[in-house]
Amino acid sequence: MMNQLCLIGRLASDPIITENENGIKTTEITMVIPRSFKNKDGEYDNDFINCVVFNGIDSSMLEKGMLLGIKGRLSSTKDKDAGTLQMKVLAEKLTLLSTRQKTEMER
Repeated sequence: MMNQLCLIGRLASDPIITENENGIKTTEITMVIPRSFKNKDGEYDNDFINCVVFNGIDSSMLEKGMLLGIKGRLSSTKDKDAGTLQMKVLAEKLTLLSTRQKTEMER
């Protein structure tokens, strides 16, 4: 069996970088990935996928709007309070595909 996936999408927000007491840095990012089909209103919905990037991958230059490719694996944890399953991607490789999109006001 194999647990591996590849995602291409834009960063929904600036990354959140934290360091635990053992000095291990983690970066939490949320990717926005548009679906390939339209909903009943004729619009494309988006999926928001939470990802965690660990020490070995430099994520210091990431910012909202950048187009990324991520290779990683799916991880699940159970929320004891709510009794729900939380899914996230543990990134093994990050590839910057382009810089962020500029809004009309920035152009």
